[in-house]
Amino acid sequence: MSSSISFPLLSNIYIFQQKNGLKHRDYIRYRRACTLHLKKLRLICQRHNTKSKFILKDLDITLNDLNEHHAIDFLNILTYQSERAWSYGMALKSDETDENPRKRYHYIKRFKKASRYVLLLQSLMTSVCDNRSQLEIEAYKGIIYGLSFYN
Repeated sequence: MSSSISFPLLSNIYIFQQKNGLKHRDYIRYRRACTLHLKKLRLICQRHNTKSKFILKDLDITLNDLNEHHAIDFLNILTYQSERAWSYGMALKSDETDENPRKRYHYIKRFKKASRYVLLLQSLMTSVCDNRSQLEIEAYKGIIYGLSFYN
């Protein structure tokens, strides 16, 4: 598949953030919205857990999955996983009123997890998406990595 998929990453994220609580800096509501959206996307892509035991299936997204008819949905799964980890880290950071060092360690860990998802998303988008989408993922990666390294 040539680089033909147009994936407006930043505009999709901005619209989803404004609809789901980040207009008022409600990171917990936004995290819940990301979780529900991920559940819907996993059902569409048939990546949900059908057995009672949990099996992590999201990190094994490959180019073969993107060549199927749900390529945008697979990219959205990685996007919303990154956003969910970021919003959880921001919720922990904004709630940091006590002097608990474990809470600081925990939100730093969430930001690093978000940056791992962004890196995986970038590696998949460079081989499948058009130039504008690749520039958008570079900008998004810079935002998430900057936040991760700042803390």
